[in-house]
Amino acid sequence: MAPLLLIKNLKKSYPPQRTVFERASLAVEPGELVAVCGPSGAGKTTLFDIIYLSERPEGGELFLEGKLAPWNEPRAYSAWRRRIGYIFQDQKLFYDRTVFENVALPFFFDSQQPPHLKQEVEKWLSAVGLFGQKEKSPGELSLGERTLVTLCRALITSPPLILADDPLSNLDTARAEVALKLLEKEAEAGRAVILTSATGNVNAAKVKFYFIDRGQLLGESREGPT
Repeated sequence: MAPLLLIKNLKKSYPPQRTVFERASLAVEPGELVAVCGPSGAGKTTLFDIIYLSERPEGGELFLEGKLAPWNEPRAYSAWRRRIGYIFQDQKLFYDRTVFENVALPFFFDSQQPPHLKQEVEKWLSAVGLFGQKEKSPGELSLGERTLVTLCRALITSPPLILADDPLSNLDTARAEVALKLLEKEAEAGRAVILTSATGNVNAAKVKFYFIDRGQLLGESREGPT
């Protein structure tokens, strides 16, 4: 099966002399759940920001569904990003909007709104136990609850690629299990799911692990680290 996401020989550095990636490569197929692991500062968020076209590498190639990243076509960025559900580590929620409105936000950038938008948003909020919080501002929620709102917003349009930046670290055990189950379900539905973890503690039934080390994405396994 052809990879949904393909990264070849990625190179990224920051001045004065900090190399983040040096000829790093990654291939993720539809239906795969991948965990990218590494300590804080290793480059996990940078990797996601490159995939989302928020950062530009110095070298390498990036393909999504067989299409080369449109680095030189800023007008094409929005169409590229609509193919990605990004669960940001810092949430990026709008505090002057309700929880409901934040989850529904992706549909306001898409001409194809579902006929039952209200029911769709409420379905996702119910799945994470936040139905009763839908009219609140995100500022009235805990950090873990805001993370779950971000998750709902990323998944609601069923994008082919899901990026989850350290989605479990702000959640208690029960909510982390709920979030991981939802991500597993997305992979089972044929979407490519990549999440990051500083600890490698991703207790999914089927997950492929990559580890950032010295600018490379090294190794893979079907079993989590012990």
